[in-house]
Amino acid sequence: MLHAPRIWLRKVDDTFAISEHDVEDTLKELNELHKDIKFTAEQQANNQLAFLDCLIQTKTDKTLKTSVYRKSTHTGQYINYHSNQPLHVKLSTITTLTKRAKLLCSEQLDLDKELTYIRKTIKK
Repeated sequence: MLHAPRIWLRKVDDTFAISEHDVEDTLKELNELHKDIKFTAEQQANNQLAFLDCLIQTKTDKTLKTSVYRKSTHTGQYINYHSNQPLHVKLSTITTLTKRAKLLCSEQLDLDKELTYIRKTIKK
C-alpha cells in the first residue's frame, strides 16, 4: 500500500486510522483494493472524532486524549433495579460501565467525570 497509515485499528466494519498522507488519496487507494468493498471517511471536527464509544481528541501538543463518547440520543437508561432480573445482571451493568470508563479515559479528570456520571445515572 503506497499510503500506509501510521495507525490502523479495526473493529468489524469500523476502522480508525491516522495517516500523514492526504485522506482522499488514501481513500481512493483503499477503494481500489476490491470492487465490492467501499470505504468512507469521517475526519475530525474541532480536533475530535468519535469512534465507536470513544471520543478521540487531538491536543495542542499533537498527542491524543481519549474519553467515553455517548451519542446525543443516549437516554442514560440501563436496567431498572426493580426489574425481574437476577442481581448479578444488575451489578454487571455497573461493572461494565466502570471498566469501560477506566479503559477509555486517558486522563484522570475525564475518568473522575465519567465515574460521577455512572454513579448519578445508576442512582436514578
